[in-house]
Amino acid sequence: MRPARLERATFCFVGKRSIRLSYGRLRETDRFKLLQLLSDYCKAMLRVSKNKARRAKRAEQTANGKEQTAESRGQRAKNREQRAKSKGQRAKGREQRAKSKGQRAEGKEQRAESKTAKSKGQRARRQRAKGREQRAESRGQRAESRGQRAEAVALLKCAMIDRST
Repeated sequence: MRPARLERATFCFVGKRSIRLSYGRLRETDRFKLLQLLSDYCKAMLRVSKNKARRAKRAEQTANGKEQTAESRGQRAKNREQRAKSKGQRAKGREQRAKSKGQRAEGKEQRAESKTAKSKGQRARRQRAKGREQRAESRGQRAESRGQRAEAVALLKCAMIDRST
């Protein structure tokens, strides 16, 4: 092993002098320790870089997740709007069905009224016809009774004439 000492001053790139210290040669055990330190350092740096990569990936996933969350919120809002729209359309359809049902009921009522009116009209016509028949019958009866009276009067006249002769 070389002894530690000061070396001569050397020129550097800018023209200034610098002093380099020499620590001598390393022993085998020191080399092993140095290599172990270097490997530990590399492992630590690798862990740090892996952690950085993980953090970056998480940040990217978080950003993507936030975008997806925003998209899903937008989609949910659209779905709500569509449901509300379809709900309104269903309500409108129910109103129209109720309206048409009411119109059908009104039509049924009108038809029933017209049937009753028709039947009333038919009844009235029948009653009028019956009344005409009764009047004609009573006229016939009166005419018959008039004829019978006239016959009776004629018989009486004949009888009076026969008595006078």
